[in-house]
Amino acid sequence: MNNKLSNIIKNEFYNQNKKFIFLLIPIIISSYLIKIYYFESGIGLTFDSLGYFFYAVDITILGHLPENYTLANNFWSIILSLFFTSFEFENTVQYMDLQKNISIIISTLTIIPIYFLARKFFSSKYSIIAAIIFAFEPRLIQNSILGITEPLYILFGVLTLLFFLSSNKKIIYFSFLFAALVTITRGEGQILFFIISIMFFIRFRKEKLVIPKYLIGLGIFLLILIPMMEYQIETQGNDSTFGRAIITIAHHTQDENETDGESGAPFFIRGIENFTKFFVWDLIPLFILFVPIGIFYLFKKPDFKKITLILAGIGMSIPAFYAYSIPLLDTRYLFMLYPIFCIISLFAIKKYSYYLKNENIVLIIIIIGIIFSSIIFLETKTTNGFDKYEIYEIMKIIVQEPKVMNSFYPEDSYLEPAIYPEKWNNFKNLISNTRMEEGNIRNLISNPIVIISTNENNSIEEFIKNNNKLTHIITDQNENRPKFLKDIFENENKYEFLIKEFDSKDMGYNYHIKLFKIDK
Repeated sequence: MNNKLSNIIKNEFYNQNKKFIFLLIPIIISSYLIKIYYFESGIGLTFDSLGYFFYAVDITILGHLPENYTLANNFWSIILSLFFTSFEFENTVQYMDLQKNISIIISTLTIIPIYFLARKFFSSKYSIIAAIIFAFEPRLIQNSILGITEPLYILFGVLTLLFFLSSNKKIIYFSFLFAALVTITRGEGQILFFIISIMFFIRFRKEKLVIPKYLIGLGIFLLILIPMMEYQIETQGNDSTFGRAIITIAHHTQDENETDGESGAPFFIRGIENFTKFFVWDLIPLFILFVPIGIFYLFKKPDFKKITLILAGIGMSIPAFYAYSIPLLDTRYLFMLYPIFCIISLFAIKKYSYYLKNENIVLIIIIIGIIFSSIIFLETKTTNGFDKYEIYEIMKIIVQEPKVMNSFYPEDSYLEPAIYPEKWNNFKNLISNTRMEEGNIRNLISNPIVIISTNENNSIEEFIKNNNKLTHIITDQNENRPKFLKDIFENENKYEFLIKEFDSKDMGYNYHIKLFKIDK
């Protein structure tokens, strides 16, 4: 049975692509090296990646899933915990670097299924172009080094579409397996399950046993999904897939007067505006010349494969639309569309090659253009004076004493990782000495810093008056700070009630930040 399955997979993916598969090797290596080049080792994780890290830490140290809490999207942390258990580092930051490295490897390996997905629509020559676009897409490169869910989410999403579009009926069932994995990675991945379910009945509508065959796929999907749903219901009272989606839909379809949130026309108008803006922005730099033209040819003479791709694109746009309606303004909500963009781009590239009469020359020019535009974009976005290494080291100094101070985003995001123990074994000691009934290991670590937003305050006097627990003011050369903070930075001698405790310039740092104690 195993030999038979092996032969099926070999025939599906290898026999027809022998010559071009080896071309993927230099693409994969190049993509990996450019990610490593921009990889920032020795710096603590921030934002969402930090949450995934600590959930993985809890699993690693406890030896099982926490019984008192979970994350809405916890599968990435479960994967991380397997690696954390397999490696023994002394330093906590080394485990954080491991998280980033795993993310980089997953993102890089996704190049392979991208190529095979493109092969469902185009020849090997053009499919290589899709692999190159994905390999050098600058935003995916930036995202891959953060240690968050997108690389794994995209990989499972691509594999879902790849196996579903297989010409072999037995291989199609693998798509339900990966549809389950993409769902437990991020709840919105369930949309892909519904899409392949619809297309399954369309594809096999003339077969007599279409319902029993579908039930096999459904069984595979539920076999993976149900245990995770049960765990989430036990720990947080609801699952993070269907239940979460129902609650979200219900919330935003209520009358605006009946909910404490925003719904109705303002919600959707804002969603349309932000989605359009970010959709266009996400096409720059690699897709802007290809996707608009490619969409036209995608809809021309639609067949089963094209319709599947169209529905996948529309379906995976829904979570992004919801995020932008709230609004959560981040380009990464559209990243699941990037594999689809890679395929759509080929429709345009093939037409360009046809009209310009010299296919090989056109493809070479496009490849060179992809690589150079990606590098230019990355250099532009990373060379901005935001030295994370310096900021992280400075934050280690600032967190040594308790403080209540103003926010200074995004630099203040490095305050939390700066407080965590450098020695990995210190985490284990926390677990052994403290019962984890009310929270998690992240909550067991005392945070000496309290951050207060400066919003709706027009002067330093007003800010201090409105926040009587405030002990310190921190300000830097960031131009986006409120006017009164910039004035303190430039004219510190004006403010006799502010006593300067720290100035990074005095210690030779390029990142200039000043910390003042409020003399009350």
